[in-house]
Amino acid sequence: MTRHLRPHHPPSPTPAGQADPAPGADPGRTSEIDTLGIDTLGIDTQEIAAQHRDHVLQSWSVSGGPVHTITRAEGIWLWDETGRRIADMSSLMVCANLGHGHPRIAEAIAEQARRFCFMSPAFATEPKSRWPRAWSPWPGGSTSPG
Repeated sequence: MTRHLRPHHPPSPTPAGQADPAPGADPGRTSEIDTLGIDTLGIDTQEIAAQHRDHVLQSWSVSGGPVHTITRAEGIWLWDETGRRIADMSSLMVCANLGHGHPRIAEAIAEQARRFCFMSPAFATEPKSRWPRAWSPWPGGSTSPG
């Protein structure tokens, strides 16, 4: 599927009572992915919550409860549809342990995605093959203490 991306043009100043955009937000970031029909910056949070409630199987949370739509994230912080700031304490979700939106991490993800975004465990890749040795606590980069 080809995704047609359109650059985001920042809106005029935030109306009173609404949350400010994330500090340091990139004004050139994508605001809409046409083929999915999602406008990521001007989202209808009630519609997103309804779609989530009706179509997403919950694995670690209570199904049928209130749905909070997260509209942005930066560092350890999440913001919901009301503009409320929430600390992201989802320690089991290891993909964001270093926080959200860090420029170096975002660039590393983008660079890897340009090469390939996923590879079967059956194939060797540079990142998958080098990281275990680099992070091994045992001498010589062994994957076991023996």
